Amino acid sequence: MTKKTLTESERLAWKASYLAFSRMIRKVETDMEAEGCGTYGDYDVLYCLYKSPEKRSRLSDLAREVTISPSGLTRQVDRLVKQGWVERLHGEEDRREVYAVLTPSGEAQMNRGWEIYADSIARYFVANTNEGEREGIRNASEKILAGLETPEVKTV
Repeated sequence: MTKKTLTESERLAWKASYLAFSRMIRKVETDMEAEGCGTYGDYDVLYCLYKSPEKRSRLSDLAREVTISPSGLTRQVDRLVKQGWVERLHGEEDRREVYAVLTPSGEAQMNRGWEIYADSIARYFVANTNEGEREGIRNASEKILAGLETPEVKTV
């Protein structure tokens, strides 16, 4: 693999993008936790289950959809099960398969979390960008995601 030396412009673009995204996520986390809505990670898992067929997913499939590591997902699901927001089931045909299933209280929690999340997006992202900038960010992000796409990785 040939190593590329980054230009100052490339390095600054990466750093600004990385810092903006990570700080926005921390702000969202703080807002959600302050309102008793769990964490951004909780919301991420609950939302992925919500949009899955029958509101259930094998943990191996869910791990490819969420923004946390597979080992982090296992711990996250354990916490969500304790909260009563997710149920863990074994496959009927193959008991080694483990599924996470969104419960009605988990769906209610996800909806409550979305209210805070949407407000945070409006305050930290929408309020600090105009329509053209958001379109540019979306286009660039989709282009980056397409470049990263592999059979194992699915985009939003």
